[in-house]
Amino acid sequence: MGPRCAILLLFLCGLTRGQESLWSNGVWEYVKVQATGPMTSTNVKTTCEGAGFATPCPGDGSCDYSSSDCVQTGLTGCIHPMDDISQALCSNNPRYCPQLEGVYTYMAGWEDGAACGAERGSWCTVGTGYSDRFALCARDLSDQCAEAPCQNGGTCTDTGGSYTCDCWAAWTGDNCETDVDECLQTPCQNEGTCTNTAGSYSCSCTDGWTGQNCGDDVDECANSPCANGGVCANTPGSYTCTCSGSAIGQNCETILNDVSCYRLSTDAKTFLDADGYCKTLGGYLTKVTGLTEQSYLGQLIQQGTAVSHWIGLKGTGTTFEYADASPISGALRWMPGKPESLCVKLDENGNYDLNADFCSGLYNYICESDVTDCSTNECQNGGGCTTCFGGGVGSGHMFCECAAGYTGDLCETDIDECDSAPCQNGGTCTDGVDSYTCSCPNGFDGDNCEIDVDLCNPHPCPANWRCDDFTYYFTCTSPGRSLGEPVHDCTDLNCPAGFLCLENEGSSYLCMPE
Repeated sequence: MGPRCAILLLFLCGLTRGQESLWSNGVWEYVKVQATGPMTSTNVKTTCEGAGFATPCPGDGSCDYSSSDCVQTGLTGCIHPMDDISQALCSNNPRYCPQLEGVYTYMAGWEDGAACGAERGSWCTVGTGYSDRFALCARDLSDQCAEAPCQNGGTCTDTGGSYTCDCWAAWTGDNCETDVDECLQTPCQNEGTCTNTAGSYSCSCTDGWTGQNCGDDVDECANSPCANGGVCANTPGSYTCTCSGSAIGQNCETILNDVSCYRLSTDAKTFLDADGYCKTLGGYLTKVTGLTEQSYLGQLIQQGTAVSHWIGLKGTGTTFEYADASPISGALRWMPGKPESLCVKLDENGNYDLNADFCSGLYNYICESDVTDCSTNECQNGGGCTTCFGGGVGSGHMFCECAAGYTGDLCETDIDECDSAPCQNGGTCTDGVDSYTCSCPNGFDGDNCEIDVDLCNPHPCPANWRCDDFTYYFTCTSPGRSLGEPVHDCTDLNCPAGFLCLENEGSSYLCMPE
């Protein structure tokens, strides 16, 4: 058996039922495929393509019966269709080749759309008169994937005369050439901004979020943002600082006392730069006008960075003298900018006593701001508004001193004085503004219903009758009468207002709250 026969057997093994390999020239394999319906050229084409094959043209590009709807496979029998195949199979034309009996080939523009076939000794039989015969199809034996038509990592599969591409999820199209816009699926979470990229996408996350899709919460507390002893708590997309003492602000960055606000820096600047920065905040380098303030600021520094800090004090000039204490001569020359002026710091090496240094030195600094009335009072319910550090964006602080009975940052919340359950003995509490009232049940009195009222005082029963107080009600009992011998009628007796008269055992009655 020669190599061509071996190849042919291999092709035959790969064909499905209703298909039969006819001949191969090593480039194309010609196959007859069972068709259904009239043998028109359209039906031949549909049958071939439905089986995964190409539809061969009867001749080359100059053949009148070839068109763009069929494939040039090297056949030349334009006027004598299928003759190339018949000669190879039978050394004769199709009418005398049993293998081509009932096989029809595509013919563009021929006999009202009919295909041409070999039928019962006839050649180029008009196919519209026959049905359910065979279509002549072709399979390309070349490797359709050899030139790697699938782009962007797509996997190529040779389908015989054609190929398919299995694309990665980020690509689409016949050759995986089209980038999928992943941003259409809105993958970025927590208000992240999506940017489509070649084969992927990227998310630009808002503050507080990270990760490929901005789904991972940043632990802002890892950077210790809370100053002055504030305790940090991480929250989804943000954080909160619980401030201690008189510290205020989102990061507890400002210390508030009666008349001033202080901000201790966490960075170092020259005296001039520090002074300018404090002014942009709407403040100034702290003045430190007394020992109490100096000690107070020293304690704040110790609790924080514990390094030297500039304060707003500097010399107007420097006096120099010789070793014998005689004054310097004024006729000497100095280098430009000399002598440098001296500025004052709270020195970490001297228990935060004052010390002078060249103003060009780099030290931390303390900004101070006066506490003033707000230009617009945003506090509610009669609260008083004050502010400090009102210069830079995000630097200002507003405080509300709430009127009695209100709380909240803007005094927006009415304090519910009934929350503490002040009313005793079943009393009902009604909240007011900085007050409450208790509605007491019968038998109790007082602001908080704390007084157990003696219902028998003053004596509510008839003269000489005995009164017994049972907290919420009382009974009246006739003296000297036998039990079971009533001597009264409730309708004729008057219990105090708010009480009902009820018959009791024996010669007694009771007054029960309504």
